[in-house]
Amino acid sequence: MTAVDEPRLHVMFGGSAAGSLRQALSKAGRDEQVVHQNDSFSFGPINPADAQARARWVADKFDIDGWDEVSAGFDHFVESSLASGILPVAWFSSHDTQSFTGFLEWLWRLWDAPCEIVDVAQLQLGRPKNRPCFAVSPSLITPDEFIENRLFDSSRPLMGEERAAFRFLWGRLKTENAPLRVIAEKQLVSAPLDYFDPLILSHAETDWRKMARVVGGVLGDWTEEYYQQGDIFLAARIRRLAEAGKLEWRGDLYEMRNCEVKLPAAPKT
Repeated sequence: MTAVDEPRLHVMFGGSAAGSLRQALSKAGRDEQVVHQNDSFSFGPINPADAQARARWVADKFDIDGWDEVSAGFDHFVESSLASGILPVAWFSSHDTQSFTGFLEWLWRLWDAPCEIVDVAQLQLGRPKNRPCFAVSPSLITPDEFIENRLFDSSRPLMGEERAAFRFLWGRLKTENAPLRVIAEKQLVSAPLDYFDPLILSHAETDWRKMARVVGGVLGDWTEEYYQQGDIFLAARIRRLAEAGKLEWRGDLYEMRNCEVKLPAAPKT
């Protein structure tokens, strides 16, 4: 673990997690910097992880423009995590595809620069019995939980063998360059774009349901043990399922709270 009095530069892979950590640091009276990025390398091309190529892919598959602004910030993010000369501490979860893939791409660009890590999937939190006791994702940790569980002091150096294993994993996934990276059988693996479609359809009914409710149902399935994807991805897949006739819809397909979906009625015999 890092000595308490050493300065730290915290590296986060997601704005929500970074916001919680900043609140916790401020509340604890710790003057430490946090840098973060918002791209998710759990989907889209990663070989190379070119900002324009990723933006074109997101526009085509998700109908979202302007993703190049999200992706283009990653180079600056990597530079910022090293520029201060302070040893960076990377926060991620091997049970959370966004933070884990973000960490792996960051480490890939870091080359052999030293760093410390906190894999929150291995951290047990003091929570009520009706909540998961493991952190699952940095984005699910509250500011108070950072403080109460002394998570600031849980980092450890990333040593050679483990570092090589992370780089080997990301190198293989880059070679495969699949549409998705998912956690299956406790491992990060490549997957096709429609991998989660059956799960999405299982949360739809023959009666109308808000798209946001379907999305929330899928997210709820994941927060117990793994965190696979966010609402942007799920909403995009629901649109594709609707366009393919696997779901009916009414309202605005691009507004989760203003759209309802249902399973098509069975054909009459």
